[in-house]
Amino acid sequence: MAKGYTALVAAKLRAAEVLKDNVVFSNAYEGNAVSGAVRIPVRDTEAEVEDYSKNSGMSPNRTSTSYITMSVDKDKAVNEIIDGFEAAGVPDNILAERLDSAGYSLAHTVDTDGAAVLLSEGTTDYVTLDEDTVVYDLLVDTRTTLSKINVPNDGRRYLLVTPDFYAKLLKDPNFIGASSLGDDIRQTGCIGKVAGFNVYEWNDPTENLLYVAGHPSYAVRARDFSVPIKVVSLDGDAIYIGASAVKGRLVYGHKVTKPAAVRCVYAEAV
Repeated sequence: MAKGYTALVAAKLRAAEVLKDNVVFSNAYEGNAVSGAVRIPVRDTEAEVEDYSKNSGMSPNRTSTSYITMSVDKDKAVNEIIDGFEAAGVPDNILAERLDSAGYSLAHTVDTDGAAVLLSEGTTDYVTLDEDTVVYDLLVDTRTTLSKINVPNDGRRYLLVTPDFYAKLLKDPNFIGASSLGDDIRQTGCIGKVAGFNVYEWNDPTENLLYVAGHPSYAVRARDFSVPIKVVSLDGDAIYIGASAVKGRLVYGHKVTKPAAVRCVYAEAV
């Protein structure tokens, strides 16, 4: 049953995250997160396209794939006491609430650590923001920067906006609200679109941060439960009597693979 509990918590974790897999981070790595490190494949160049001769064919080109080693250095645990119930007798509603809470808490922790990596390993840009600034112009400039370094414009570029910047964005006529988007994109938590970006609100407390813009192909997340979620009896414990606990451990790590493709935009201090 422990595997079932783990699946429930993992599902809640994925649903509660703002910086979701395949939205902000990819899972393009090799290896097992529980081992403590994984390898991220990085091509040195794109495939070459040349003219083909029906008579002589074409010589094969050789490219190589290098690897970035990413440490899976975050190890988080849940150890939630359920007092008054033996492990086998925990009511379904109480167990469901504890599992739901575990997933939500883990999601917030993983998101916070993921955002810290984006800010520390991405590229920092500074802009002027005052009452005369047109926020759409700032986003168009960021869009142009990403396009010039060949970040795909395939509908997956994301924009993580702070609440204050989102408030300004809502007043811009170029902002398209979530009600005008398809169900598939709304299910990712997207709250709108602007300048080709899918917009997500992220309440980051970093001073003067306005937004982070990027594409999931350029940052990686690896994670797994090193100890599956389970409900265990505390009968043998010296302190607790007639109690049980929800326990489990999650390991994870994040890495930006192309810093120029993750733009962390701050307002210049005045």
